[in-house]
Amino acid sequence: MFRHRHFLLSAVLAIVMLYMLTIPGFAQTTSGRISGVVKDKETGEPLPGTNVLLVGTTYGAASDVNGEFYIQNIPVGVYTLQATFVGYATMRIENIRVRIGLTERVTVNMTPSVLQGQEITIIGERPLIEKTSTNTTRILNTEQIENLPIRGVTAAAALNPGVVTQDGVYYIRGSRGDAVGYYVEGVNTRDVVGSSGAFGISSASNMATVIPEALEEVQMQAGGYTAQYGGASGGIIASVLKSGTPDYRFSLRLETDQLATPGEKFLDTYSYGYSDYVLTASGPVPYTNKKVKFFVAGENRFDRDQSRNFWEPFTLEHNKTVLQDGQIMQLVDSGLLGGNGDTVQVLDWKGGIIPWNNQRNRYNYNGVLTYDLSKSITLRGSAIGSYIRWSGNGDPLSNLLRRERSSINEQSQMTLTTKMTHFLSPNAFYTLSLAHSGFRGKSYDPLFKDDAWSYVDSLAQAKAGFPNAFARYAQPAYALSIYDFAFAAPERPWITSLNYFKRSYVGGNLDFTVKTNRHNLTFGGEMQYWTMRSYAAPTTASSHLYLRNNPGILLNPAALEQYFISLAPNIYGYDVFGKETDGGPFFNKTPHPLIGAAYLHDIYEYKDLVINSGLRLDYYDMQTWEPKDYTNPGYDRQNNVLMESAYDKVKASVTVSPRLGFSFPVTDRTKFHFQWGKYIMMPQMTQVYRSMWNRAMNIGASGNFFTNPFAFRIDPERTTSYEVGFNQQFADNASFDVTLFYKDIKDQLQTQRVFTSPESGVQPYDITTNGGFSTSKGVEFRYTMRRVNRVMGWVNYTYQTARGTGSYVNQSSAALDQGTRQITIITPTYFNHPHSGNINLDYRFDKDDGGPILERLGLNLLFKFSSGHPYTLSGGALGQVDAQSGAAGNGSDARSRRPLEPIGSSMTPWTFYLDGRLDKTISIGKFDVNVYIYAQNLLNTKNILNVWPRTGSDIDGFLADPSLSGLKLASETGSGYKMMLQKFNDLNGQNWTIAGYPGDLWGQPREIRVGLYINY
Repeated sequence: MFRHRHFLLSAVLAIVMLYMLTIPGFAQTTSGRISGVVKDKETGEPLPGTNVLLVGTTYGAASDVNGEFYIQNIPVGVYTLQATFVGYATMRIENIRVRIGLTERVTVNMTPSVLQGQEITIIGERPLIEKTSTNTTRILNTEQIENLPIRGVTAAAALNPGVVTQDGVYYIRGSRGDAVGYYVEGVNTRDVVGSSGAFGISSASNMATVIPEALEEVQMQAGGYTAQYGGASGGIIASVLKSGTPDYRFSLRLETDQLATPGEKFLDTYSYGYSDYVLTASGPVPYTNKKVKFFVAGENRFDRDQSRNFWEPFTLEHNKTVLQDGQIMQLVDSGLLGGNGDTVQVLDWKGGIIPWNNQRNRYNYNGVLTYDLSKSITLRGSAIGSYIRWSGNGDPLSNLLRRERSSINEQSQMTLTTKMTHFLSPNAFYTLSLAHSGFRGKSYDPLFKDDAWSYVDSLAQAKAGFPNAFARYAQPAYALSIYDFAFAAPERPWITSLNYFKRSYVGGNLDFTVKTNRHNLTFGGEMQYWTMRSYAAPTTASSHLYLRNNPGILLNPAALEQYFISLAPNIYGYDVFGKETDGGPFFNKTPHPLIGAAYLHDIYEYKDLVINSGLRLDYYDMQTWEPKDYTNPGYDRQNNVLMESAYDKVKASVTVSPRLGFSFPVTDRTKFHFQWGKYIMMPQMTQVYRSMWNRAMNIGASGNFFTNPFAFRIDPERTTSYEVGFNQQFADNASFDVTLFYKDIKDQLQTQRVFTSPESGVQPYDITTNGGFSTSKGVEFRYTMRRVNRVMGWVNYTYQTARGTGSYVNQSSAALDQGTRQITIITPTYFNHPHSGNINLDYRFDKDDGGPILERLGLNLLFKFSSGHPYTLSGGALGQVDAQSGAAGNGSDARSRRPLEPIGSSMTPWTFYLDGRLDKTISIGKFDVNVYIYAQNLLNTKNILNVWPRTGSDIDGFLADPSLSGLKLASETGSGYKMMLQKFNDLNGQNWTIAGYPGDLWGQPREIRVGLYINY
């Protein structure tokens, strides 16, 4: 029902969007410019009055008295420029690529003609030096991404210098993971709440998914950026979708890794049940005289197991497997965890694909509709949406005996935009935009869905075929214990809870652009009005038992509500029964954050000199509350509530950030650039939006240890960034650039302890607030070679250091709990990779090149490397948490760790990946058919991504340390325990998961995919 409702809403809003195209509907982040000069080829004299237009569009201009022309606000894409002047041959320049926010410069050399209608066509080449960018701007388009052995827009952006990936999170130039800003079709699609994983490591969530075949261009700005961009301090990843074409075009992609039966080994790897199907279409809308054009794309990606791990298969059989001391293995439940002493005949771990682990099915849709209403007015609308359904768990080994009825997770997203551009004159225009974005998710039991009571009802579970789900309404622990390793019993269902959320905003943008002489001045503003709701059902096994013993509460709705409140659920925007409401206690009312900005931006261009200057004002009203006196947070212990009279509404934050950049030539082939700026970003808000009851429980139980404390107030994070760059084109087809950068980041989130007054009646408590700071500096190098003799490629390398008072939000939680002072010294950040880079080489035969076998055959090799990241060798008072985790104690709970060296002194090993792609294109009539195969981690290198802090390796060291394992191995069951530990922990890393560390011990193994791509 959840899926169908949201898709119905998406369809209705898409129809509404089409109607909205006729009313005022973000321009500067989806368009570029073309400027140039028209000259007589023989004399070099300027030709004023030349008509210059982009073929197939309404965009054009006339050259001035100096022969110069300027065409503004051109949608990103590839164009043909045509120049006409009486007495001269018509000049056409093809393959001019317009890019986001940049100016493409063209020199048009006209040839006198004695023949009427004579035409000259030349093919333009993309410049190797971006002369009009004043910061580091990296650009990839569809054609470049298509040749790479990767899949996905974000994966392509991650290949740029300055970007490192750690535990699935992207970090740009030493900023935290939530500092990345995402723009799609000019709309800011960064989720203001974000996400927080293990250790409180934050990451920015992009609410919009761009299908690779729908992408026109993706641009990453790792340094400073202009005043029109906001909401990020690390970097901007901006994507623009393709526009409709004047003629009809179609494409179909079929891609899979199922070269063998899923789970069976081939070529020293496995099939993971992956498939990806994409269909696109574009062209003019019928009966509109080609004034209205469309582009649509749909994608279905399925992963039978979305995790790719170096699983090592094994088989352990009862009364058959011989242990190292000669004993026979006895797979008998000891009953220590509530089991019935059952015997397991076999523990069979296939490796490769784990179907019950992380199965995922995703549908994406992208669409663009453009309307050339007149020569001065253009309209553009877009729809970007996705629906994803997945099931699974993070510990498939412990669930080896239980593979059915996994919890279901669903998420869907939809972003709709409309934009109107109106040219008041050739040198002045304005844009009006309107946007709506919605993001929702749900987690539930597949049998009982919205019936939260049945989740914890033993009778309902028994009727569903799970009679042993509960014992007297109490959920049992793992039922089977075999050599002290815990396994969920086959009959025990996945017990989950009912959770759902909704986040959406409506927004708009208005800006004016005026060109005067050498200045291109833009001023405008934007706004987002959010609505946030979150629900977690307060039903548990213990609550069900309590209500069974107190049935009178069920007959009194008010009493039932008060009982649910006593369980301290984290709910806002809903009541405790799951019904949407805007009422309730002050912290529970639906938050409506209001985010706005105003900006002034000027581009001064004279010949090859470019000056980018701007001023941005950011407004954040996050709709939250803070105590009038933090030392007395107004806690009512009797009712476990916070008193509203003790709180004030947090005032909106208003900040101003100036930005300045220069780009100036030294020679025709050499450019320097400099960028400086202040950048403001509201950090992730997961700690801000908590219910009043959840906060009260945390304050009332402040003597306990909370690893992810709430926040009352969060202020924007402030970054000052400097960048100096040098670009040199040293050959016709080769160039390099070197960029030095430095960033100073203040007001990062961290955990702080509040010491209370005696009259408050509560102990000191922890909160999340601003206060952390960090610095990063480094150098980026990029070598680019345009295709020469079939070969093109690049080399990217970054050296950087990132140091701060904390790598993630709650890094100091354990230290504060032990009475240590707040951290003020800076140490290497957890995600700092000093050396990183990649090398790409593409060898390709063109049409009519190489004969029938080699014609249009291509080979691409991508080599990626990284020096690893910091960690701290440490011991600890606890040798182990439980038997099956070996020496993996002190994982997510760092209170008993004992550093053996200065923080961050050691480094994990270097990682190396080689990916490869081979493809061949043939033409069948009007169809281009591309057949390809590509492999990720071609050499199947087992890269170590993380290490145990006790040993500095991917082995926890339990067996090798007699002081830890001696007594256990000397016990009667020690030989069997050792076998289990080697198979489950040393070979498959289960102890890393149990310990609660982020990420994986090892990188992705080899995966081979084949595909067919058909273009019409």
